Amino acid sequence: MIKDHIKSMLFVPGHKTNFLNKLDPTISDVVVLDLEDAVPSNKKVLARKNLEKIKSSFSQNNFFVRINNDKKNLLPDIIASTKAKIKSYVLPKINTSKDVKLIEKKIKKYLKSNNLNFFILIESSMAIINLKEICTSSKNIKGLIFGAEDFLNDLNILEFYDNTNIDLPRSIIPIYAHAYNLNCIDTPYLNLTNLQKFKNHLKVSKSLGYTGILNIHPNQCKLTNQFYSPSKQDYKVAKKILSSNKNQKYQNQNISVLKNKLVGPPLIKRAKKIINYFDE
Repeated sequence: MIKDHIKSMLFVPGHKTNFLNKLDPTISDVVVLDLEDAVPSNKKVLARKNLEKIKSSFSQNNFFVRINNDKKNLLPDIIASTKAKIKSYVLPKINTSKDVKLIEKKIKKYLKSNNLNFFILIESSMAIINLKEICTSSKNIKGLIFGAEDFLNDLNILEFYDNTNIDLPRSIIPIYAHAYNLNCIDTPYLNLTNLQKFKNHLKVSKSLGYTGILNIHPNQCKLTNQFYSPSKQDYKVAKKILSSNKNQKYQNQNISVLKNKLVGPPLIKRAKKIINYFDE
C-alpha cells in the first residue's frame, strides 16, 4: 500500500545513472523514475535498463515509474516495468477514461496483478472537462497530478510568468481529487534558486487543497514535507479548538466560541485530523 497522503513526489530522469546511484530513497515520500519527458529519445533504452537496476534500492511502497504514452515507447516501458515487478505508475497524457483503461489492460497482461497504484497526470483541457470519468475509470487510481507546463502547451501559451492562466484548472483538480478520496499532487516549481517564491508556491498549493507537490530536485523535498505536514502551532491551535467547550458553556450544542470565532463541527473535524497526525 502507498502512503495515505503523499507530500513529496520526486521525479528523477531515468537515464542519469550517476544521479540515481547517489539518490537517498528516504528523502521523499515517493520517488518517480521518469521514462518520459525528462529522458531524451536516444536515452529511452538506457532509462529502461536503469529501471531494473535501481528498483532494488527502493521499497515497493515509495517507488513509481512514469511511463511514456505513445505508440513507440508505451509497450516497451510496460514490459520493462512489469519485468521489474513495478506496481505503481504515473500515467501521462491522459485525456479520457479510455486512456486509463487501455494502459491498465496492457499492464495487467504482463504483470498478472490487480493490485496497482495509478497517479494520473492532468495536463490538458480535455482532461479537465473529463475529470469525473477519469477519476472513476479504475479502482487502481490513487491520485491526480496537475501538469501545468503541458496544460499551457495545450492552450498554446508561451508566457510562464503570469500564473493566472493556470488558476482555474489548478483550483478544480483538488475538488475532484477530494470528492473521490484521492491524493492530489500539485505542479512543480521550476525555479531552483528562488526559495521565497517556492514557499509562496507551496502556500498557495496547500490552500487550494493539494496534499503534496512534484519536486524536481532533492533540495525541494525537505521544505515540501514541512509545508504539507501540520505544524506544532497547528497542533496547539487544534488542542484549543477541541477544549473550547470543555466547561460545557454551550451544553448540548455542537458549537463553541474561541477568541470570538465560532467553532463548529467542520472546524472540530479538522482539528481532530491534526491531533491524530501527531499522535500516530
